[in-house]
Amino acid sequence: MSVTEELIALLQAGDIDGFNEKRRGKGRIEAFAPDLSGLQLVGADLSGMVLEKADLSGSNLTDTILARTDLSGADLSQTNLTGAMAIQLKLRDAWVEDTIFDEADLSQSDLSDAEFHRCSFKETILTKARLKRSNFVECRFDSVDAAEARFSGSTTEKCRFVQGHFRETSFKGVALPGADLTGSDFTQAKFREADLSGANLSAAQFPHADLKGAKLDGATVEDTDFRRADLTEASLEGADLEESILTEAEVPAQLQPLAWIHAPDLGPPLLQDARWASNGTHLAAVWTDTDADSRAWMRAGVAPIDSQGIVEAPILPVPGDLVLASGITATDEGFSVMVLVERASGPATWVFRLNVEGRLVRALRSDLPYRPMVRPLLLPGKDGAIDIYGIGGQGPVISVLQVDVEGEMSNRHSAVARTARGFASDHHPVLLTKGGTLELIVPGKGGRAVSCPGEFPGQGCGAVPIDPNDPTRGLVLTWIPSSGRGVSVATCVPGTPPMPQTFLRKLSIGRIDASICGAGAWAVFTCPDVDNPRKMAAWSLSLPDGKPTQLSSPAGRVARSVQMVPNTFTPIAVVTWDDGSATVFRLTAKGGNVAWTV
Repeated sequence: MSVTEELIALLQAGDIDGFNEKRRGKGRIEAFAPDLSGLQLVGADLSGMVLEKADLSGSNLTDTILARTDLSGADLSQTNLTGAMAIQLKLRDAWVEDTIFDEADLSQSDLSDAEFHRCSFKETILTKARLKRSNFVECRFDSVDAAEARFSGSTTEKCRFVQGHFRETSFKGVALPGADLTGSDFTQAKFREADLSGANLSAAQFPHADLKGAKLDGATVEDTDFRRADLTEASLEGADLEESILTEAEVPAQLQPLAWIHAPDLGPPLLQDARWASNGTHLAAVWTDTDADSRAWMRAGVAPIDSQGIVEAPILPVPGDLVLASGITATDEGFSVMVLVERASGPATWVFRLNVEGRLVRALRSDLPYRPMVRPLLLPGKDGAIDIYGIGGQGPVISVLQVDVEGEMSNRHSAVARTARGFASDHHPVLLTKGGTLELIVPGKGGRAVSCPGEFPGQGCGAVPIDPNDPTRGLVLTWIPSSGRGVSVATCVPGTPPMPQTFLRKLSIGRIDASICGAGAWAVFTCPDVDNPRKMAAWSLSLPDGKPTQLSSPAGRVARSVQMVPNTFTPIAVVTWDDGSATVFRLTAKGGNVAWTV
């Protein structure tokens, strides 16, 4: 009789102590289709054994050790596995009926492609377990810990998932009609295209969950927490979401008021670190504001250039603390704001249309097909569209995606960029590489890289194309040297070494920005005030050959940041001050004229 046969005989004889002693140190034990039915196997150490097609029906495996045991194709009908230690158990293609898994540890186990009928998983540990494509009929998952488990592609019938912990668990495409999910925690769980029709979700928690395209028709959602969940494209017929918590969730347009009913009155706008756009007659801005509890909110506002400035600014229905990037551009009918938001289903883009009165008239959403490695660059496209310049994916890849006025996304450009570091400008798609080169990205056109001056990008920089439609013409660069003193400027064209010049060499420079604005290119930066060197003022510089000029400062205010407002009409810059106010300047060769301050 072989060692394997002796071990199976000991189990069949109920000699658990003898079995555990004999198998110690025997290594891998394989027995195909052994008959272990109707046995008392309490405390047996079956760890690491290969028992494919085993018949364990009617057996008592309470407190057994099944770590890394292979029971693929086994029959576990009416088996008791209460308290079993079954980490990484393999139970693929098994038949499991009227079986008890209460208080067992099945973490990282593979229970895929199996049949489970009338099974109890009370207080079972299923963390990171795989239960894909299995069929569950009248099973009870009460008070389980199934964090990061995978139920994808499975079907259920009359099952309970009550008072359980399912954080980051995947139920993608799972059929859960009529299931009872009351009181369970599904934080960041994935239910994309799952069928929850007629299910009871009362008091369940779905914060940050991905329910995109899920079927919730007729579901009970009383006191269900969908805070910041993604419910776009979900079917919600007959589900009374007025009884749910929808705070900052992504929901169909008719439910938006429920998702943002809690939005506070933030009062006058504080335009710190805003992003700006101009159509020649109006200025618009998008920025992050905070409430009394230090919560972040996205706001947008519009005002004529010849006015008292932005007075009213609606809150945009996106969570401010989840915003990855934002941009704004002028359109024929007003302005378009694009916000890139981190959601459970991945990065999502929202496009908000504002009229020239600053009212929000439309909101459109689409998904970003990759995860950005660096902050994307959002720039105005043709016919009111917005172009997203980003770096991400395998390679990585530099991509240009366009979102049109209807919210439709299309690919304009993609190319492998293995040495990409990011963008050297907030306004122009100038790619900076690890090899110290710069290249203007123009969809459909091949570019020529130029070499950076030695200290570029320094402590802050701007990069402006000589011709934004011709990537071979070169760039005008401006930057703060690594010493933090002076402003350097250089024209870089392919094949010619740059010849930098530095202004204000002895003065400390704080912030700098540069862009095409009006008929030329300009830079603005913060630098000590001529009359009061202890106070930072705002300065402007026409590129590439102008001279630095100080802009006027309101009495007692210190310049905090500066930003150019790219447009084709007139040079405009915005300076924000230490008291939270902002001043709009029309730039001239002699400095700038104040348009308004808010």
